[in-house]
Amino acid sequence: MQPDVSFVPDVSFVIAAYNAEATLDRAIASAIAQKGVSVEIIVVDDKSRDATLDVARAYPREIVRVVALASNRGPGGARNAGLDAARGRWIAVLDSDDAVFPDRLATMIARAETAGAQIAIDNLQV
Repeated sequence: MQPDVSFVPDVSFVIAAYNAEATLDRAIASAIAQKGVSVEIIVVDDKSRDATLDVARAYPREIVRVVALASNRGPGGARNAGLDAARGRWIAVLDSDDAVFPDRLATMIARAETAGAQIAIDNLQV
């Protein structure tokens, strides 16, 4: 099944992934778990040498879109490829070894829209 290209999600998660087979599921699961916002998840495989691409492709296309780069571009190049594919009103960059709390994006978007902001950032919890 092909993704609905007319759908404009609230948030596009861009996940650049290189040799991230051990952590990618957690990142994707946290993006899927967002409450109060519609999301699309784009995983950009940066020519990994492990099973990262297999992990990303294990999700249905309507949940995770996969961009497989032909050559390694590094984190910035992989993120840029994801940004090119993003359709959301807002874009969230999520590292492949990270996760987000379920209400994080809804809270950030609500505050940004109330303030008329074009960009929103928040503190990290380490």
